[in-house]
Amino acid sequence: MSTSTFTALGIDVGGTKIAAGLVTFPDGHVSLRREIPTRPERGGDKVLDDVLQLATELTTEAGQRNFQVNGIGLGVCELVSNAGEIVSANCLSWRSADVREGLAILAPSVIEADVRAAALAEALLENRDAKNSLTYSMKAAESFSLRQRPESQWRALITAGRASALTSDAQGQAERYQRAQQILSTLKSRWGADAFKTYSARKDIQRRQSYLPPS
Repeated sequence: MSTSTFTALGIDVGGTKIAAGLVTFPDGHVSLRREIPTRPERGGDKVLDDVLQLATELTTEAGQRNFQVNGIGLGVCELVSNAGEIVSANCLSWRSADVREGLAILAPSVIEADVRAAALAEALLENRDAKNSLTYSMKAAESFSLRQRPESQWRALITAGRASALTSDAQGQAERYQRAQQILSTLKSRWGADAFKTYSARKDIQRRQSYLPPS
């Protein structure tokens, strides 16, 4: 099965900053990256207004560059139920319905806890739920890319590649593994050979690297 290009607007709302960008799948390339301060002390409504304005601006700019935003992935620094409902108000006092209603005029949206998506993707994969594992692992990879956390991003891409294999999507599998390999090469250059060797000696890292084709 071949993969077609899918463009998502990724928005990651943390306690100090809101990071957003267009993410093109299956390669995971991020463009039109933007960051603004969260300033949660102003109240949830003000923060949501900023998120909606940022989403609108990026969607408009995407259209000017001949991109169509097919979906919006919103990661929040709160607890989120399995049904995608925000169930805490530690930092953001938001109602899920208000968030979805605001984003609905732009594209369908998915809300997820930013720290849970990667772990959930692996758990789903172990239960051979490849479709949902792929959804959550790509959401995690998108969030990690926006937050510039490549070490977490490549691991999420390995999960996505494994999920792609279970759905017989050979092209998607190859592209996700290739992107993971590129990130690993960047980390090796950044950290140095000795530090990377120590990192690669970890059993969990070796297990993930075993899925990559020989370089």
